[in-house]
Amino acid sequence: EQLQSLGLAGVVAYSLFNTLYYTVAFLVVWFTVANVPAGLGPQAVMRKAAEVFALVWAGSQVTKLLRAGAALAFAPAVDKGLELAVKQFKLKSKQQAFALVVAACLALAAAVFGAVVAMHV
Repeated sequence: EQLQSLGLAGVVAYSLFNTLYYTVAFLVVWFTVANVPAGLGPQAVMRKAAEVFALVWAGSQVTKLLRAGAALAFAPAVDKGLELAVKQFKLKSKQQAFALVVAACLALAAAVFGAVVAMHV
């Protein structure tokens, strides 16, 4: 509830922490826990990727409160960052800055996941 009261800044902060968690957790699980070897072929790699994502998702349930708390703590700084982005990139609103950050988070995660999975096909 308190995170919602911070509006876009709270959502952006939570999105940033989620992107950080999922990207780092995916890399750690992929390279250490699952230890996926190269050259498995597309079907086997996709099966391994699904297993890794399932494990990472389970771990995310354990860290959810920590990420929400961190987002709550960082929301005021993120709000200032959104204001700066509006000025710096000559955007019309914080909503546009929000969309930019969300798109960047999705692009970063997709690029990391895609590159790692592609390396092991």
